[in-house]
Amino acid sequence: MVAGHAELALHNAERYHRAKERAFLDDVTEIYNARYLLAATDHEIRRAERYGSELSVLFLDLDRFKLVNDRHGHLVGSRTLRQLARILTACVRQVDTLARYGGDEFTILLPDTSLVPALQVAERIRRTVEETAFEGGRGGALRLTLSVGVASYPTHGRTREELLDQADKAMYRAKSLGRNRVCSASELGHS
Repeated sequence: MVAGHAELALHNAERYHRAKERAFLDDVTEIYNARYLLAATDHEIRRAERYGSELSVLFLDLDRFKLVNDRHGHLVGSRTLRQLARILTACVRQVDTLARYGGDEFTILLPDTSLVPALQVAERIRRTVEETAFEGGRGGALRLTLSVGVASYPTHGRTREELLDQADKAMYRAKSLGRNRVCSASELGHS
């Protein structure tokens, strides 16, 4: 009888752990979601502060992704986001945090990474996406690009809100300059 209760308790604990894990995963891409990203960003900022290290944030947005959904349908759009998540996962280190921020926006935390190496990672990702033929269903292969904004702790912000805002603004600057490019928060004219 005790073994039965122990087995049930273990089973319930496992189910709880899996449910908790699922709460931090995006349903479409199966990578982390914005809720997890916010907690991870706070954690990494505290860690960078404690050890005097740097942290960089990449904010990525697919260029003209709405056209994919409009022309090919939302199933192809979801498949494209899943393929992009796999590409991004392959482009980052295991210690980095990749999350779907929302829609077609993704964020990557790069611990122990200053601005210049972060810009290099961002450019490598941008080029990889540009060179990838995404599965387009009946419409054939899709060619996509993305715009990336990069901000670094402590140069561009010391809080989660400041860092994400600066990376987001840098991404919008990349879009305003013609898309398919990487911009640093340093280009925004203030720190």
